[in-house]
Amino acid sequence: MSQITIPIDIVNIEDEGFHLLVRGSINDLNAVFILDTGASRTVLDLGSLHLFQIDEPAHRSDVHSTGLGISELESFYLESVRIRLFEILMHTEFVTVINLQHVHDAYKRLGLPRIAGIIGSDLLVKHKAVIDFAKATLTVSEL
Repeated sequence: MSQITIPIDIVNIEDEGFHLLVRGSINDLNAVFILDTGASRTVLDLGSLHLFQIDEPAHRSDVHSTGLGISELESFYLESVRIRLFEILMHTEFVTVINLQHVHDAYKRLGLPRIAGIIGSDLLVKHKAVIDFAKATLTVSEL
C-alpha cells in the first residue's frame, strides 16, 4: 500500500477559525475541496456538477443532511464519480450531493476559491489520512 503526501492550505475564516483546503480533481478536472474530519460523509456541490462534466442527474435521497451551519439540507447522491487527490483515487461507492451555495457565498466574501465539495471522514478514515498542521500536509494511503 503506497502513501502520498499532499500539500494543504490552512485558511483563516475570520473569527470562525480555520478551514483546510486541498486540491484534487473530479473526473480529471481540477477541483478544490474542504477537508472536514467532522463531516461523516464526503459531499459534492450540487451547483458545481456541470463544471466537472457530470451530466447524470443526481438521485434524490430520502435522507436529509445536517451540518455546515444549516439544520437540514435536501440531499442527493451520485454513483460514478472519480475523486482524486493527486494520484490517489478516493474509493467510494456513492457520493452525497448537496447545495453548498452558502459556503460559496462566504468564500467569495473572503476571496477564497470556489469549492467543489467536502472530503469527509468516510474517505479520510478509509485512506488512513494523517493531517500534519505544522507541515500543512495530508498523507493518504492508496487502497
